[in-house]
Amino acid sequence: MQRQTGINGSYVEIDQDIVLPLYIRYRTADIFVINYSTSGRAQHGGVGLLSHPHFEIIAVKEGAVRYTFPEHQTIILDRHDILLIPPFVSHERTHITKGTLHSILLLIEGNITVSTDPYRIRRALDGPISDLLSLIDSESVHPGIESRTIITHAVSTLMPLILRAAPTLNAPSPSGTMRDVRFTAALEYIHRNIRADVTPSHVARNVGVTTRHLSRIFAAHGYAAPHRYMLDTRLYAAYAELLNDPSSTVREIANRFRFFDTNYFGKMMRKKFGMLPRAIQRNVH
Repeated sequence: MQRQTGINGSYVEIDQDIVLPLYIRYRTADIFVINYSTSGRAQHGGVGLLSHPHFEIIAVKEGAVRYTFPEHQTIILDRHDILLIPPFVSHERTHITKGTLHSILLLIEGNITVSTDPYRIRRALDGPISDLLSLIDSESVHPGIESRTIITHAVSTLMPLILRAAPTLNAPSPSGTMRDVRFTAALEYIHRNIRADVTPSHVARNVGVTTRHLSRIFAAHGYAAPHRYMLDTRLYAAYAELLNDPSSTVREIANRFRFFDTNYFGKMMRKKFGMLPRAIQRNVH
């Protein structure tokens, strides 16, 4: 395991072979896990005003914590409570008692609409959420459990609950009952080669179709053209890198994902996430 230290004493532990963002497919949504962390705070510790383009899922392991939102809305979380904070919802956090939080940060792209309100799942003591919290907590007891398994299980478990808890979130199933295996193979190839010089023709050749037919496959699944999807995927990966690697320069991170013009990189990041790369890098949670 490796530990990456963040501000305010928080840290994230991930397996050496996990490259963030971790890609997970849920219905018609592409989910990019950009950070998974466990943080401990002393009583009355806190984090100042934050607003960011990603989803934040908070699970309270121990203690009590207060979240304050715009117009003085306050939500108090206790042990085994879970909170979803949608993108661009300003919030402050204050620890009422000494405790520990699990945090998963997600970027979600797809056929969903997002409410601007935070949602709380109270006292998740039974069923899949209880199993999830036990699995997360058991990592320190059973180090053999991989972080990839924990994260994937967490997102797969929480997404249906989030969709039920927040009726304005909607992720309908794609048309048809079976996904084209070539489409799945294309997505996997793109995500495996996120830092490589790969074009749609490379992807098409890898899955055994023409470039034109690859575009038709993407369109049939409600996706943008392959070149656009590949660009967006590199932007998601760069976002995760900015968040998790504050010691590298914007130029260094841009170059890792084959953005060799930093002005263009900044323009595309702002268009996609509403923030410039340096602002994302400063907005470490």
